[in-house]
Amino acid sequence: MTAADGGFRADPAGMAAVAARLDDVATAVDAARPTAGQVSGDAFGLVGGLFAGAATSAVHTGAEAVSALAASLRRTAGELRHAARDYELADAGAALAFAGVGVPAVPAGER
Repeated sequence: MTAADGGFRADPAGMAAVAARLDDVATAVDAARPTAGQVSGDAFGLVGGLFAGAATSAVHTGAEAVSALAASLRRTAGELRHAARDYELADAGAALAFAGVGVPAVPAGER
């Protein structure tokens, strides 16, 4: 996200929430994946049986595409979680670095 000063600001909690949603979507996509058992040679009758092989092949190709989509969603969710952790670690490292900086005391008359 872009910050007002032209820089950017990351929200690790928001990133983790999006990653969780991607996992949910991947689960739903997996549940929608067709199986070869959904199309049998008998499904098309005697004459249509000639097309059963092509239909089964198409279902298999579709199932592979759906599986690839679910895997991609899960991979993206994992990468998003990793990025959120990296932002948190960078923030923690910067906070420690600033905490170690000695701030000179300002004399009372100069405040």
